[in-house]
Amino acid sequence: MSTPSPAPRPVAPSESDSRSLLAPPGVIILPKAVVPREIELKGEITIGSRTVLHPSSKILAINGPIVIGEGNIIEEKTEIRNNFPPDKDGTKKTLYIGNRNLFETYAVIEGNVGNNNTVSSKARIGHRTTLSTGCMIGCMCVLDSDETLPPDTVITGENQNRRIAETPQAPPFIDEHLEHLIRQLPNYHYILKSSAG
Repeated sequence: MSTPSPAPRPVAPSESDSRSLLAPPGVIILPKAVVPREIELKGEITIGSRTVLHPSSKILAINGPIVIGEGNIIEEKTEIRNNFPPDKDGTKKTLYIGNRNLFETYAVIEGNVGNNNTVSSKARIGHRTTLSTGCMIGCMCVLDSDETLPPDTVITGENQNRRIAETPQAPPFIDEHLEHLIRQLPNYHYILKSSAG
């Protein structure tokens, strides 16, 4: 019978490693956000306090800035990208992500998102669609209609059936999930340094 191997011990970054822990130019990481070095960050991005990005997620401010609020969980292989076309006068539009949202693996987000939403694995929110508050988008659902979903909209299934939840929706156990990730991810990944405060 073999004995389980001990959990890996955190390793302090060397001086050369710590230089690479600075956020890229144009990226603002607020205190208590957890952003592993393996993340792809491009463009003008603000990441709010207590937001956790998993390794291999991407935040791509291609056509304009991205502002991510507080207490969001952005899982592996998720992409948040600003693909908004510019206004008629050439002004770039900002993509806003609110607070306490959960974006599961392989989700693609191109539209504005309010608070307390869940976007499940492999779902896609196009740039013309806005999630308001408490919406739940099921696995592999694709939304690219020119609309703002009403609060507590639930969309699921291959036919993308819609209903309004009877009680307000929020990602389940998000506070506990955040606390766990904030404690554990720095034990296994180099974390980019806060660039504000």
